[in-house]
Amino acid sequence: MLTRLEPYWLSAVSIAATALGLGFLLVIHEFGHFFVAKRAGVRVEVFSMGICHFLLSWTWKGTVYALSWLPLGGYVRMAGQQDLAAPTGQKPLPHEYGAKQPWVRMLIIVAGVTMNFIAGYLCFSAAFLWGREVIPPAIGQFDKDRPGYAEAYAAGLRPGDQVLAVDGDQVFTSMGLRMRVLRIAPGSKVDFLVRHPDGGTGHVALDTFEGEARGLSLSVPTTQTPMVDIQRRLGFSAERRLVIEPLAKKLRKHPGWRDLFEPGDAIVSVNGAACASEKDMAEALKNCAGRPLELVVARADGREHPVSLPVSPVYRVGIQHSGASEIMKVDKALPGKPAEAAGVRAGDEIFLSGPGGERRPVDFQEFTRRVQAAGESGRPLAVVLVGADGLGRPAALRPLAEDWYADPAGKRNRSAPQPWGDNPVVGEVWPGTMAEAKGLCAGAVLTDVGYKVDPREPVTLSWGSGGREHGPHRLAPAGAGPEVVLHLPEQRRLRLGLGGALRAGWSETRETLLSTTVILKKMSRRQIGGDAVSGPIGIAQMAYHQAQEGLGHLLWLLGMMGVSLAFLNLLPVPVLDGGHLVFLTYEAVFRRPPPPRVVGAAQYAGLILIAGLFVLVFWNDISRILRMG
Repeated sequence: MLTRLEPYWLSAVSIAATALGLGFLLVIHEFGHFFVAKRAGVRVEVFSMGICHFLLSWTWKGTVYALSWLPLGGYVRMAGQQDLAAPTGQKPLPHEYGAKQPWVRMLIIVAGVTMNFIAGYLCFSAAFLWGREVIPPAIGQFDKDRPGYAEAYAAGLRPGDQVLAVDGDQVFTSMGLRMRVLRIAPGSKVDFLVRHPDGGTGHVALDTFEGEARGLSLSVPTTQTPMVDIQRRLGFSAERRLVIEPLAKKLRKHPGWRDLFEPGDAIVSVNGAACASEKDMAEALKNCAGRPLELVVARADGREHPVSLPVSPVYRVGIQHSGASEIMKVDKALPGKPAEAAGVRAGDEIFLSGPGGERRPVDFQEFTRRVQAAGESGRPLAVVLVGADGLGRPAALRPLAEDWYADPAGKRNRSAPQPWGDNPVVGEVWPGTMAEAKGLCAGAVLTDVGYKVDPREPVTLSWGSGGREHGPHRLAPAGAGPEVVLHLPEQRRLRLGLGGALRAGWSETRETLLSTTVILKKMSRRQIGGDAVSGPIGIAQMAYHQAQEGLGHLLWLLGMMGVSLAFLNLLPVPVLDGGHLVFLTYEAVFRRPPPPRVVGAAQYAGLILIAGLFVLVFWNDISRILRMG
């Protein structure tokens, strides 16, 4: 009975750790205001940990200290402070906030974000000191003949290389490498310090284009996480199969699929050939010539069932592009393809052709959508090609169907996710093992596997069975059953000594600040959509999952959030600390406060802006939950 309850107490512990961690970041911010205000002689009326009505309160030296009902941060109320009202014009009393010099009030305001910076740095350092499993910053597989990546290969970059530093900035994880690459300036030469698989180290100097390093773009190869096979004896056998989404609530979100398949169906064969992986399915789709795929699937009870799966075409014109800019630039027009026939040449920039000969720039994503739409309609895509001479040449691209994708609903939505994947399917569960005690059964599909580098540590499993989700459950290594081979992202235990942890914590703090700046800049240029922003629900979910992975993971996330919150709070937006600093700077320079009507209007405008942002992030969070089921 207790083993069946494990997911609930694991969740309870994770939720408690998440609440304490997030609450700490918000309370420490308010403590910064409180401490400096007290030292400056400002009377603090209330210092509350949490918000809403007081649960417990006491008064000491003129300040009410309170523990409030909702543990969502806290607040400090100083005498004479008016956040959402214009100055009254009355002379403040000596103990009030408004009576202090502008530079003193600036110190009080800055103290909050300073505490967040310090807390973030200490959390990062503690994460490195405690240790956590990370995906190493290794280079995945990439095509050395592809334009751009050929230069990287010639410079000495190889699949499997581990990046130790970028322009002298040390990187520790795969995510850290991606974020560091994200802020490489175009037109610069970048130095990568790498360790090769044979243990040797060396420097690889790469030129950059379109804001990304040649051969190290964000699409290839840094997103291709190196995978490894780990072996654990866990009291059951399993075989990796191509499996339909095992959870009924998620499969219901895919029209057409739910009419053909049952949750957890394992695909046995395609068009008479064995099919055990997404790679096998991709090959079958490539060679289907537009005909439906004839599948044989195995249900959870072992029965086999035939399924005819309709397909729709993927249209292409035969262009290899470069970079990630707002203008589609041609690296190469493939021989014998529609682009070559239409006169497309290497180096051409592609614009959409509008009415009256109007040119409109197009990026790779939109160009791909336009090609697909033109192919489905049977009409050519009108474009303007601009060569090195700056002259435009009209052209008509006639897309060809070169690949196919599964489309049981017939909606011709190429970007719709395919609800299948390579997952281990449980074969036999040995009696008397922890796996049996926790309800694992034959036919269950493992949906999530968390492991530690040390093989003596438990493995955390979630699985789908009967259309429902089970877990997470922790399974300690067992003495019964065969060794199960699990194909998972490579992980390493990252743990540093005190000196190394303090240095790495500072490096991570600096990188988080710079990366936040880059992300905000890209959002302002619409290179990153607003739907990428998470709100309180999304942040709590991330913290919850990190807490389940261990204290080191939660500390790292809290470090990132602490530094990011400090930076965002310094933005010159009224209501935020940065907005207060703008008003105080005005007062310090002109020796008088800003006009009351200006302050009032700006404060309410800032409040509306923040409220709008909250609506956006809550909408994003709820939309993600609905999409993910």
